[in-house]
Amino acid sequence: MVFSQYKNVLIGISLIGFAVGSIIGGYIIYITKNYYWIYLSSPILAIGSAFVILGVLKKNN
Repeated sequence: MVFSQYKNVLIGISLIGFAVGSIIGGYIIYITKNYYWIYLSSPILAIGSAFVILGVLKKNN
């Protein structure tokens, strides 16, 4: 694999970790009654998953 593929996978895993942390932190959001922050985790999770998929499936030329 080329470095850019590793980079895409690492960025994706980092974003997925951030999104999962936001979902776990949803309990704190529930307590503070600021529900709009939880909606930020869905697009971040999607972008992170896309980075991982692109990094793994990218072909070497």
